[in-house]
Amino acid sequence: MVFYFLKLNWEGIPPHPYILVADETGKIEKRELIHGETINLKINDLGFCIGTELDRGVWISCQENQSRHGKTKRDHPNEVTQGNQCSLCLSEDFFSCRKICTGNFCNPSSQKAFDLCQPAETAVYLTKIGDKNKVGVSLNPLKRWVEQGSDFATWVIKLPGLEARKVEHEISGAFNFSLQVSSKYKSSQLHQKMDGKSLEELEMAIEAVKQTGTAIAKERGKPVVVNPDPTFQSLSKYYGDLDAISRPVQEIKIDRGVEIGGKIIAIKGPLIVIEKNGYFFSVNSKKLSGCSFTEIENANVKTQFSLDDWF
Repeated sequence: MVFYFLKLNWEGIPPHPYILVADETGKIEKRELIHGETINLKINDLGFCIGTELDRGVWISCQENQSRHGKTKRDHPNEVTQGNQCSLCLSEDFFSCRKICTGNFCNPSSQKAFDLCQPAETAVYLTKIGDKNKVGVSLNPLKRWVEQGSDFATWVIKLPGLEARKVEHEISGAFNFSLQVSSKYKSSQLHQKMDGKSLEELEMAIEAVKQTGTAIAKERGKPVVVNPDPTFQSLSKYYGDLDAISRPVQEIKIDRGVEIGGKIIAIKGPLIVIEKNGYFFSVNSKKLSGCSFTEIENANVKTQFSLDDWF
């Protein structure tokens, strides 16, 4: 049977990873990724729509969304030319407004999205990914941290969504902190051991986030909640056995006909690390999104480099 890879997500307390896949009818199945278990699949094609988050936490496939609008039933999702959603699914994405918000004015994607942004529940957080410092916002910061593959993180202040975005952009500019960190960079940091050093600059930014957030909230007459103990926590315990990665990690390039298989060693943010015959490979789940695949018995894993080129 042909399946469509929609996305990798994290949920639960503590958060754990799972993938959403859709079958040929558009029915979605949630599959937990478990360390030590094996995966084996072959990529058939790519460039399909992954569907949309119709309501907060409610994901539907592209086929199901088409059916909702009375469109002719298809045996596969819409094809896309840019990104990973068709125009229909993109237009109905629940929190699409948050993808472009800079905190200056509110243009909500729905009344529900607007209502969720009004209480002081959007956390402004600071994280470290490898050697990069990042500032961000989230209604569920721990879930967001592990989705991104952060090494250390803390939340500093909570505000309504618009004001939190304003703080995020001001802190990013003042400290030259990243708003986004590429998956390619994250992959290059997988083999490094994580420790509690080099957090000094982030520690300095904590007070700036508090002062900036408090000032913006006062100026706009909005509520604010300050974290009394914004201590950075290590997130390595959520990712699996990173210490077991004893050799360089090769990235598997996603394309038609590529086979992916091996034992799952770790899942760090969007990256799935597998071991096959003593070698380690990473799979970027974001590049898997929108691919069709079939499950196979024993994948023949290849990369663009000879394994011996690493040594």
